Amino acid sequence: MKITEIKYPILKNISENILQNPNNIISVDEWNLMRQDIQEELKFYKNEELNISYITRPIHEKLLEKKNFIKAKDLLKNVPETKGYIILPEKFKPLRVKDNVDNNLEDFEYDSVLFSFVNQYSYDLLKHGEVDEIATVNLEELDEEEKIERENYLSGRWLTILPIQNGKIKYCLRDSNVSVDEEFCTVHGHESYDAYANILDYVFSYLIFYNFTETDNKIIFGTDSGKQRRIKIENEKFLNETKNEIEIIDTNYFTRIIRTGEFGVSGHFRLQRHGPENSLTKLIYINEFKKNGYTREAKQDLKK
Repeated sequence: MKITEIKYPILKNISENILQNPNNIISVDEWNLMRQDIQEELKFYKNEELNISYITRPIHEKLLEKKNFIKAKDLLKNVPETKGYIILPEKFKPLRVKDNVDNNLEDFEYDSVLFSFVNQYSYDLLKHGEVDEIATVNLEELDEEEKIERENYLSGRWLTILPIQNGKIKYCLRDSNVSVDEEFCTVHGHESYDAYANILDYVFSYLIFYNFTETDNKIIFGTDSGKQRRIKIENEKFLNETKNEIEIIDTNYFTRIIRTGEFGVSGHFRLQRHGPENSLTKLIYINEFKKNGYTREAKQDLKK
């Protein structure tokens, strides 16, 4: 697998993991309202380092099983602010589009996504130049209801997704306060959300998976780095032919794989308490198993 600027043209506009000339990656056929919307969101990437990840197929297939992550939704409020670019192992198909003969599903396909996951405070400050008044009031001046409102505001997160097709942004998709409301794992009520709801869930699941499983990082470096640009994972070889550092998300991200003996149980993720007085939470993956087998522990400690 070669990761090249020809295969993923957006990488021509990313150098040393910094997005250059962001307006160049907006599709020329976008209607004006959407173009303005995308330009506003691209402000979040100015002079910001992108975490570039390639999702291997085994991980991709697990992230598609959103039921594994619904139970861990509350962890989203503990995910650090992140700007990233995710390369998918296959073109992502739309979930569905409402019955409309004018809709062409191929128009909604994409091979990768830019995303920004920031807290409500940061989003409001950059987007509107000010934050909600509730965030600035002295805590001692608030009654109990206002304290809850403040807590919900500060724990809220904005996830912005910009689907990429052939190096160009196809659409702008946002969900707000994802850690405190019911928007994770729902299908929204108009054509674009019906098409893109699965990528919202996918990135939510990716953020939980990336931050709350024990990891074995695989990094391939850019062409100007003088560092390792090739890596082999299982039977697949990867070569980075871009100027960026890319992280390969592979099967070694599973925290613990349990294999046992006689009858099969399908693989699944499980929340597990750990740390001092079980005060911390992480995800572990239980592979499909049968009775009377063995347990293989993960290679590294929980991601900080």
